[in-house]
Amino acid sequence: MKTLVIGLTLLTSVTTYAYDCGSELKKNTASTQEISQIGNITEAERSILLEMNANARQSIELACGLRSANKVDPIFKVEEARLQILDLQDISEAERSILLEMNTNARKAVELSLKN
Repeated sequence: MKTLVIGLTLLTSVTTYAYDCGSELKKNTASTQEISQIGNITEAERSILLEMNANARQSIELACGLRSANKVDPIFKVEEARLQILDLQDISEAERSILLEMNTNARKAVELSLKN
């Protein structure tokens, strides 16, 4: 339940039109601390929540003019995600296999999009 609340908080923080930058950044920092303290979740779940929170923070910073958009090599990002999947400890081999298959599909999609 707490995971759902944090997820909704993240979505709310990036979809609010009238930003109070300081307030949004404080909420994001609090979410990071809450995610770190959640019990009864796997390392993979915690990693996903922290990544979502980091993405939300970047969106807030972009909206507030505190950061500029960077060009990212999508193939590098997919490969980086694959290495993170291989490093995960709290998942079964079946879960790892599914995540790696999803990563392979993502890589193929990125490669196709770059050809067009």
